[in-house]
Amino acid sequence: DVDGANPKNLSKSDEDTKEPLGPKGNKIFFKSKRDGNLEIYLMNAKGGNSIRLTNHPKMERGSNWSPDSKSIVFMPNRGGGN
Repeated sequence: DVDGANPKNLSKSDEDTKEPLGPKGNKIFFKSKRDGNLEIYLMNAKGGNSIRLTNHPKMERGSNWSPDSKSIVFMPNRGGGN
């Protein structure tokens, strides 16, 4: 349910993170280690058609929907400073 009253595992993995439903209610994103390291995926809110959005050996952090709901923003951890 959109209100979270009846959660359902759409990504079929207990290791995937639980992220917010898209503001329009038709997409969700989540982070998963299904390909070896933590990457960001997008899928339909009813399940299926997951698409990997990131592909890098380092972990992605701080992900959320952009204010206009058209993008997912995150902080890439690419090394270099603190």
